[in-house]
Order: sequence, then C-alpha cells, then structure tokens
Amino acid sequence: KRHNRNIAKSDWRAIITLMSYKSRVQLFNPHNSSRRCSRCGMVNAPKGATYECRFCGLRIDRQLNACINLYLQMEGLTLSPRLFDKLMERWSGFTPTGEKTHESSDESARILRLMNPKNYVCLLKTT
Repeated sequence: KRHNRNIAKSDWRAIITLMSYKSRVQLFNPHNSSRRCSRCGMVNAPKGATYECRFCGLRIDRQLNACINLYLQMEGLTLSPRLFDKLMERWSGFTPTGEKTHESSDESARILRLMNPKNYVCLLKTT
C-alpha cells in the first residue's frame, strides 16, 4: 500500500520532463485501457483479474489486455478482430517497440516483425 501511495504522489510532469530531455516521449491516454476489448474494441465493466468480452468472447488477463490496448494505441493500429486474430494465430504476439507505420502499406504486412510476448509477461512466481 505504501509503495502504491508513493507512486500516486509522484510528480509525473517532472518525470516526463526529465525523460523528454534526452529522448522522444509520446503521451497516451490510458482511459478504458483495461476495460476495452483488445480484439473488438467494446467496453465492459471489469470483473476480477480476467477480462471477458461479452461481444466477441475474448478471455484474457485484464492487465495483459490493457498492455495490448496501449501497445496498439502506440503503434497506431486500429482495433479489428481480423487483425487481432491474424496476429495471434500466426505469431502470438506484437512488435517490441515504436515502429513507424506507413499509410500506404497494409497493417498485416508488419506481421513478419513480431515477437512472442509470453517470454516477457505472465511469468509465474515460484515460492
């Protein structure tokens, strides 16, 4: 609890200013990122740690869903069940960093540069 309070009290503007001094910073609105379906875009009320879309039936960890939504927003990709299914079916993942999008090219052409997020997220703690 104390750690969470300290994070909430942080001066985020100062952190952004310090980071933008040496690198390019792009701000995103995280509103509804854990409530919006990363497959179809419908907004549902969160219930527990698992997100379940009432429209398309996607079941996913709520935090992973938020990460995917923020990633798609960062990459400038539109929410589309066809694109989401294609990405998950072929490579089970997303590109690692802020790669530039090309308006003339198809979003699915970027599939070749994908990586598997299972190596980086949802690692279980062993006690």
